[in-house]
Amino acid sequence: MSLIYRKQVPVGSMVYFSGIGIGFMLIQVTLIQRLTLPLGHPTWAFVIVLTTLLISGGIGSAYSTKWKREEDRRFVPILLVAFLTSVVYLLIHFYYQSELALSTFQRTLLVITMLIPVGFFIGMPFPYGMSRLKKHQISISWGINGLMTVAGSIVAAMLSLTFGMNLTIIVGIVVYLLLFIFQPLLKM
Repeated sequence: MSLIYRKQVPVGSMVYFSGIGIGFMLIQVTLIQRLTLPLGHPTWAFVIVLTTLLISGGIGSAYSTKWKREEDRRFVPILLVAFLTSVVYLLIHFYYQSELALSTFQRTLLVITMLIPVGFFIGMPFPYGMSRLKKHQISISWGINGLMTVAGSIVAAMLSLTFGMNLTIIVGIVVYLLLFIFQPLLKM
């Protein structure tokens, strides 16, 4: 803790980077779990979801520098992550309820197409937050985000096993919604 105080990292930054780390893992782990059946194998679901989110997130991260930044407004991609994740999760639920007979290739293509927008916008909050920090605050904020990503994966597993995947993804969506709502109060 003394390192955090020594680096003078505002509490708002710690909350922001913790939130995007935990929220990302709650969403990612739940999507991997829910897409195992449609994709046919847990390993295939892991590879497709992780690869799609990381590649599209990297593109979103690169594009985040072009996003209009006004200090008095909220960062809209945070809200878009929550909205698009909700849409994808509803589409997955619809797929489970319907009798769609698609080939493995078609199902994989459908999943990738659904996840690209989520990944694109999920990649934007981290570089946006980093751009708002002072140089001496970057390393500790990076560490906080990494730590909370690990904690988020553990929380996601515990929530999924205890309360189910529906609650886990809802918690991930709520984390992003809370970040969007309280972002102006998080002094970074």
